[in-house]
Amino acid sequence: IFTANASGYGGAVYLNGASTNIFDACTFETNTASGPNGGAISLNVVGGLLRIKRCAFVNNVCGSGSGGAIQSGSPLDISGSSNVFNGNIAGVYGGAIYSSASLTIRNCFFTNNASASHGGAINGTVAGAENLFSNCIFTANASSGGWGGTYYLNGASTNTFDACTFVANTAGSGGARNGGAICMNVAGGLLQVRNCAFTSNVCPGPGANGGAIYSKSPLDISGSNN
Repeated sequence: IFTANASGYGGAVYLNGASTNIFDACTFETNTASGPNGGAISLNVVGGLLRIKRCAFVNNVCGSGSGGAIQSGSPLDISGSSNVFNGNIAGVYGGAIYSSASLTIRNCFFTNNASASHGGAINGTVAGAENLFSNCIFTANASSGGWGGTYYLNGASTNTFDACTFVANTAGSGGARNGGAICMNVAGGLLQVRNCAFTSNVCPGPGANGGAIYSKSPLDISGSNN
């Protein structure tokens, strides 16, 4: 259990080696990063691996940077029975997660996470990745400046959402606004949505685009339950 820790990078844990790092059945609560990355965990290196299993991230803050709970420069794999991201805040991008590498996220609950812009829950920036989101529930996440109430992507990669639910997520109240739930703001990638549900997501105001989804890349929606 990591509670009320504070630092510049990685409020609770800072990792700077190209190694495999595993957190299993851990809780991170009210940790704070005053620097640019990772309210709870920062993996600030390319070539490693960050694996999260059965963990809870609650009310962590990266006040002047990105990744309210986690920032990773290496592939991020989140799996297990139920991972929780609740009430994390980023002063810039990615209310819960900011990633510049591939993402594999399964069986997660993202609730009430918030960023100033570009991904109320998750921000992904890498090109050429295969990103997978499976059996996740995204509820009431918000990007106050717009651009992806839940997920913002700015790399030409393949992004697959399978059996995910998006409820009452919001992209912004000012400036350009796109994608109440998902914003893929790059051409040359692929957004695949399979067996997902989108309910009461909002991208408000004149000139806003996509209450649920905004994509500059090809969009493939399939399955029996969309």
